[in-house]
Amino acid sequence: MTRLTFALLGASQRGRNPQRSAEWIRDNVEGYGTSSESAFKKKLRRDVRELRLAGVPISQVEGAGGTYYHIDEDSYRLPEVSFTPEEALVLGLAGGVGQHGGLSAFSQTGWTKLAATGATRGQQRVLASNDLTSMDAASSRTLITAITKKLRVTFLYHPRPGAAAEKRVLDPWALVTARGRIYVVGHDVHRGQPRCFRVTKLSDARLSKNKPEFITPSQDPQQVVREFLSPRDLIDATVRIPPATAPELESVGDRDAAEPTLVHFHQVSQDWLVRSAIGYAPEVEVLSPPSARDALAALSKGVAP
Repeated sequence: MTRLTFALLGASQRGRNPQRSAEWIRDNVEGYGTSSESAFKKKLRRDVRELRLAGVPISQVEGAGGTYYHIDEDSYRLPEVSFTPEEALVLGLAGGVGQHGGLSAFSQTGWTKLAATGATRGQQRVLASNDLTSMDAASSRTLITAITKKLRVTFLYHPRPGAAAEKRVLDPWALVTARGRIYVVGHDVHRGQPRCFRVTKLSDARLSKNKPEFITPSQDPQQVVREFLSPRDLIDATVRIPPATAPELESVGDRDAAEPTLVHFHQVSQDWLVRSAIGYAPEVEVLSPPSARDALAALSKGVAP
């Protein structure tokens, strides 16, 4: 039945002649050609009936050459599915947890594409680079376990490239998406206040061996992240983008009227700009400001800014 469905759907998509005769099905669809004439007709009628019961819109008409079958492609097409950033984050994490090599191994799969799309506040394009592709499965598994079971977690935090790692102790509340990034939010035990940490800047996440009192949320995790994201990350930038090269970036910036290869950006996240631009290198080149160029160079060397 699956082969019959694909054969009829393929005929419908080709556009010229969406109908296929019973004889064509017998000659071209595997599973029908070896039966006798009566057995073939009985099997075809049964399969068409069962496919209709399963929701496949197969119709049939009588013609000079016998019975013809076709699928109404518009009726068969599934409706578009949209996800909130939070739902997309869950899908992305589900696609990578427990898989060797981390979430980056799924950069070409539907899970990561859904997650990346959802993480950009409803933007319909998939980011060229995002935190989901940088998370390792072990850390994400530890964080999810700690959040769901309300367990304390320790990890090494890398505040900036080249800086010494800092050990942090956190009672994690949630994973939050913002500006295409993912943050773990919770109560910082050492500092005694709510804090958030970008997941790409932490490593060696481990569940606490003892079971101290878990500090429950005292503030909305989304608000913690909003307060953390200060305006210092927002920049004005100029990027060389040949037309039709990077639609994700072009849709946000303004193309220069005098020099059509230049696109100007006003008050955008430097991290978003750098991570998006590197996915289109070398065609796309960040020209200014210098801080963005430095961040791009660091990211190209495998050091997350």
